[in-house]
Amino acid sequence: MIVAYIVLPILLGFISQFFLKAQKIIAYFCVGVLIFSWFFLPQGCEVVGNYDPILGIEVCLDWSNKIFILPVLGIFLSLINNKNLNSILLLNLASILGILLTNDFFNLFVWFELLIITSMILPLNQKIEFKALFKYAIFNILSGSIFLISIGLCYKYFGLLNLDAMRVYRPVPDLEVIFVLMFFLAMAIKSGIVPFHYWLGASYHNFNTEILPLYLSLFSKIAVVAFAKVINSINFEFNNVAGIIIQILSFLSLHAGFFLSSIEVNPLRSFAFFSISKSGFLFFISTLVPYETLLIYQAFDTLIGYFFIQALFNRANKILLYFYAFTWFGLPLSGFFFANLNLFIATDKPLLLAIVFIFQKLYLIIFAFKQIHNKFPTNQSSVKIQVLIFTVLIIYLSVIAFLKFDG
Repeated sequence: MIVAYIVLPILLGFISQFFLKAQKIIAYFCVGVLIFSWFFLPQGCEVVGNYDPILGIEVCLDWSNKIFILPVLGIFLSLINNKNLNSILLLNLASILGILLTNDFFNLFVWFELLIITSMILPLNQKIEFKALFKYAIFNILSGSIFLISIGLCYKYFGLLNLDAMRVYRPVPDLEVIFVLMFFLAMAIKSGIVPFHYWLGASYHNFNTEILPLYLSLFSKIAVVAFAKVINSINFEFNNVAGIIIQILSFLSLHAGFFLSSIEVNPLRSFAFFSISKSGFLFFISTLVPYETLLIYQAFDTLIGYFFIQALFNRANKILLYFYAFTWFGLPLSGFFFANLNLFIATDKPLLLAIVFIFQKLYLIIFAFKQIHNKFPTNQSSVKIQVLIFTVLIIYLSVIAFLKFDG
């Protein structure tokens, strides 16, 4: 059933290409089925074909990535529209689900490549500068090439690519550091952190405001999820040169992204630069907290960030915008407050976490309040539907967070 969860959007995405007038109905049907079946998805692992898990294509579902899947489905539900882009959105959705559920390092690369290809097609329905799309493509191709090198290093050092098995077969520590740095480099380019941020500021502001929130809140952040997932699989300790380099670049990105967004005149470029700050923070805390803790935090952060940006682009009522902003900050009445608190419970370096956490929250509230007073080109999507989706998801996720925190 877990495998079918990924296969369904791929299958219906291709089928809908032949039925353009029915694309919207097919997309709603697909996402609706995924949301309904989400409640019945069993936790565990499945292997495609009659292979040993170490050799076969394995997908795994646990409570943390199951929680992250729910806001992803809500985001894609809100994006379904009357344009002939719904088939591409379904393939985008399949690639995100593949990244979350795969338990194999090579297939993680495959799902990222599908995401890059489909995310390059998505903006083509609008008037976009070729230079902007070219920069987006070339930097992600470079990242993919480095990703392939890290796969080769992984196979050489571990002798296999299955993430669970990598916990057992430990290589020489120095070789492990080289592998981690190469994989971090690949994911850092995809997320656009300093000093690999050039492509992000040069391309994202050219995208339509209808799809830009998807790139800002999900596509550029899924690389952090993938990085934390792999690092968690090998139980990597960050008390070495790799850990120092990752934390320095992440900390630098946290501050540089906010600074660049503050001095930027173009409000859409400002969002792109602030995305650098968010990614830097997420990479930093991925070195301090377990993967499951990071995933729960990022589930809330992605959900709230996406709908806040959409509300801005729809020129929503300022009361609604302030509500989104305070919820994003960590409003005590929401489950995101407990997701924030859980970061400190899960880390063994609370002081270091507190330093980056305070900076990030301060930058977030300054940035959010500044953007509320900016005027953006509206994308004309329904604010009421988005508020409904957000409300249902935030309440349900908050209940889960309360239960997990209490447990």
